[in-house]
Amino acid sequence: MTVPSIAGAARSRVDGARLLAGTMLAVAFIQATVVSPGDVAALLAYTPAHGRWWTVFTHPLVHAGAWTALANSFVIAAYGRVLERRWGRWEYLRFAMACALGSWAAQAALVGGTAILQGGAGVAMGTVLAYATERHEGPRAPAAAVGMTPGWPAAATIAGLLLAASMESAATPAAALVHLGGVVAGWAYRRVGASDRKSTRLNSSHVSESRMPSSA
Repeated sequence: MTVPSIAGAARSRVDGARLLAGTMLAVAFIQATVVSPGDVAALLAYTPAHGRWWTVFTHPLVHAGAWTALANSFVIAAYGRVLERRWGRWEYLRFAMACALGSWAAQAALVGGTAILQGGAGVAMGTVLAYATERHEGPRAPAAAVGMTPGWPAAATIAGLLLAASMESAATPAAALVHLGGVVAGWAYRRVGASDRKSTRLNSSHVSESRMPSSA
């Protein structure tokens, strides 16, 4: 009898990146078929005047149009899954949350007022940048699908996502620029995390060396 490996069991679980992307598509489907887009946006999108605290975290799930929902969910599912295999499920989800908070912080600082913040462009663009700057030794995302390889195509992909968000922005096209705050926040999160991990490895190495028996 073959015993399933731990790696196989891990792959059988739902990926966090795909779950996030699937939720975006499910919300877009509900907007198009069951509940009016305005009602869904009122519940999930961030609007300062409404004072709904949870929308700080849920605004990436709702989009102003179907094309942005499809584009962002594809990028997150394809490239986020590669990052998740390298980082782990919860680390990628924390990274995505950092990107979402970065978009919100940029919205609060630069736009404010009654402008609506919605869409996962900050998470998607942050994911693309993280993928492009990571060293990939294992499986990569399906590069042939969008021509994505580490380097300048990352900038082109980010520009395309930003353009799509601008065209479907519920406020002004310039308001979509706040999603760049998500890119900055995701980059900062990974930089801080890398420093912490390096410090942890150094401390562990020192502890291991101190425990080694000295030779007579």
